[in-house]
Amino acid sequence: MKKIKFTIAIPTFNRLSKLKKAIDSILSQKISDQFEFNIAISNTCSTDNTYDYLNKLKKKKEFFIHNEKKKVDKNVLSQFINFRNLAKIIPADTDWVWWLGDDDYLYRKESIQIVTEKISENTNNKNIPLFIHACHPDRASSKGQCVTDSIMNLCEKFGYHEMLGWMSSIILQKDAMIKVLNESTNNVNYLNSNNKEVASCFAHSASILKNFHNKKGMFLDFGLVCNQDEKLTDDTKKRWENDNVADRYFKIIDDFFEIRDVVKIKTFQKPFFRYHGYHIWDHLGEYLIRKAIIIGRKCIEEQRLVNTHEYELINNRWMKIVKIAQLLDDLETQKLLGFTFQSGLNYTNLYFNSLSEEVINDFLLKFRQILCITNYKKTIVNE
Repeated sequence: MKKIKFTIAIPTFNRLSKLKKAIDSILSQKISDQFEFNIAISNTCSTDNTYDYLNKLKKKKEFFIHNEKKKVDKNVLSQFINFRNLAKIIPADTDWVWWLGDDDYLYRKESIQIVTEKISENTNNKNIPLFIHACHPDRASSKGQCVTDSIMNLCEKFGYHEMLGWMSSIILQKDAMIKVLNESTNNVNYLNSNNKEVASCFAHSASILKNFHNKKGMFLDFGLVCNQDEKLTDDTKKRWENDNVADRYFKIIDDFFEIRDVVKIKTFQKPFFRYHGYHIWDHLGEYLIRKAIIIGRKCIEEQRLVNTHEYELINNRWMKIVKIAQLLDDLETQKLLGFTFQSGLNYTNLYFNSLSEEVINDFLLKFRQILCITNYKKTIVNE
């Protein structure tokens, strides 16, 4: 049997110690006669010792590396530049590409072996997938299922962000991955300036679904890949702030409408909008409450009223969340979403008009508690 060739593709930026752990997890993989692998790494703009480290790795035959100290415009995401460069250096003879974050790692020494075995089984059945979701150990159940369906159906059943959101869970056939990497960099701007639209946090997810929604996908309910940090670190929080992640999350709603137009489905099932234990609209609403409180307390500190821009920022986002109702096939959820987030808009306006701590305690925080009630269990598949 022909060996399956894997490339592990890693974009990296100023995370040398974590990058080393990611690479170690790959090099420690158990190798069988079913597969071989190499590692592609793109580094742009790192200011730590990543550049020197990767220059040494370049000499090893299993590494394909794009490594430069070039600085990019402050409004441009270095990760998007890395995506574009990764697309250029993935070896032509690769069959599959596993997209791994530089702060994640392969959880088992048999991670690639398990994926390879499932690919081989489905190849024999002439049911080879184009996409594979490798599960996080905390999200995997004890069932160890292998669910094969169209990528669209997997998203409808388990959740769009659950299947396509986390970069390190995504394994694609080579040509598909190169297409996604390139498309994800179409808009490298992440600040709403120079008349450019802000870039979505999940441009890669939208690209996969728009291009390959009717292709075969496979969800592997095994713990195969894991993040190195259990909790959100100060470094990550700072990166998200610098990369304007909050604004870019609201671009996800635009992604949904673009996906609808491409896949020719007018509405989606409610689980499609799952985002971990909640729905995406709950995450966005919870963020708006926190943001409104920050704005209000800043106004009190500066002894001023809430300005027009701040009002419109919050109000327009509440209204954008409500637009998701147009995409739901469940009339009851449509109605509930509309009522709920009209309340959110009313409560934040009440607070902006009063700047009262009582309004925070009696309305905003209680409303936030409702949004944070979980809808789903931690595992993607129910135990």
